[in-house]
Amino acid sequence: MFKKTLHILFCMYCFLAAQGQSCFLGGITFSTQEQIDNFPIDNPNCIEIGRILITGTDINNLEPLSQLEQVQGSLIIKDCPALLDVVWGNQIILIRDSLVIENNLNLITIDGFNSITNLENLYIGFNPLLMEIDGFESLESVSNDMTVRGENIVEPGVFESLNHIGGALLLSLNKFDAIDGFNTLQQIEGDFICNVDSVKAISGFNSLIQIDGNFRVQSLRVLENIEGLFNLGLINGVFVISGTSLANFTGLHSLHSINGGLVVGDHKELINFQGLESLTTIKNQFRVSMNPKLVSLKGLQNVSFMNPDFLLLANNPSLNSCSIKGLCESLNNFESGGVGQNGIGCSSNDELLARCTLDSTFIQEDICLGETLNIGGQTYTEIGFYEQTLSSCLGLDSVLNITIVESNDCGDCYASIPVLGIQIMKEKETYVIEFEDHTRKQFESIDNLVVFLEKTISTSNALRSNKNKLHFRTTQLEQLLINLKPGGVLKM
Repeated sequence: MFKKTLHILFCMYCFLAAQGQSCFLGGITFSTQEQIDNFPIDNPNCIEIGRILITGTDINNLEPLSQLEQVQGSLIIKDCPALLDVVWGNQIILIRDSLVIENNLNLITIDGFNSITNLENLYIGFNPLLMEIDGFESLESVSNDMTVRGENIVEPGVFESLNHIGGALLLSLNKFDAIDGFNTLQQIEGDFICNVDSVKAISGFNSLIQIDGNFRVQSLRVLENIEGLFNLGLINGVFVISGTSLANFTGLHSLHSINGGLVVGDHKELINFQGLESLTTIKNQFRVSMNPKLVSLKGLQNVSFMNPDFLLLANNPSLNSCSIKGLCESLNNFESGGVGQNGIGCSSNDELLARCTLDSTFIQEDICLGETLNIGGQTYTEIGFYEQTLSSCLGLDSVLNITIVESNDCGDCYASIPVLGIQIMKEKETYVIEFEDHTRKQFESIDNLVVFLEKTISTSNALRSNKNKLHFRTTQLEQLLINLKPGGVLKM
């Protein structure tokens, strides 16, 4: 009987052991590859462990740790210069605290972690050769902060299940054109900070409706498109966007409230605020400065300023139309700041107040070159900003703020335009045409040029083309006709 009981107890022990055990619940540090290699030998059934720190100059392979399913603390992988990839098996289902992967000088790839649904913090940074982040396909929430930094990351990951970040989201990347991996993310409770030098479009935040911290997009010099933020309705912090190539704010048509203030500056292409027509509330500060092409505040005409604190509307030399209703009503309520060094009508507080006594209307029209546009009895033929005052027999004047831009849908409309420079040089049987447009700027591209000689010769069958020059072969040059689409007809 006693032997039978011992046998049963032994079998139960073997069964429980085979089911997996906990080990090192107080945490463990791996500082050599030998320690990692020996771990599954010394702890064959260990699937649950405490905090893990992996740091060591000779560590190059983490596969021996792939038996682990739960980490009851943080998993930190840092200062491992021999480590080329972090490929962790998908059987790990829990990291109780944070996942940190940093300062691994030769790390190229991060993959795995596909069964993790929640992290306290996710930090990936200062891995200078890191190119690809994959995995994380089941990650639904990060309770605190999420940071992804990398100079050479070309694939920052697709977080296809992520819907909530309880802290800040920081993206600091250099090597890709579009941010498009966060399409299920609905809320960021902290700051949204995007510093991506090469990004042209923020297109992957289709479900984002609320940011409780600040929105900061700064020094993205080639950023042209933010249409991926079309569902964003509320920013509880400061909206800061500066140093981009945006012409307007198309894509933010759902944004209705900014509770920390609006800061817009140093945009080389910004013309107006079109896209923000749903914005009704800006609290605290309003700063718009150093935007050389800004001509009007169109798009902000529905805004009311609440708790006005600081106003700066300055160094926008083309700004001639700024008398939006909310600014007129709150101009004298701002505690500090002011208006200055803008265009006529917006160059001082007094000028703005004078404009505020008139009823202002914003009009934007598209035309093709050569077309005319009639507004209020006045004919316009060129793109640009115009201000027109309409007088009433009742003595109540109104101001039309008119912005005319070149249409993107002109088709094959042609019209004569002045040409300041065309040089035709013969090099044996090759003619070189060099030209400038009427603004004395070289054409950035000649893809839309068609050259007619004895027979039609397009840029596609020219010998070569470069910027504003065409090289092609012909025996004689009796007439030159260049069509620009959309543009004009040049004859010689």
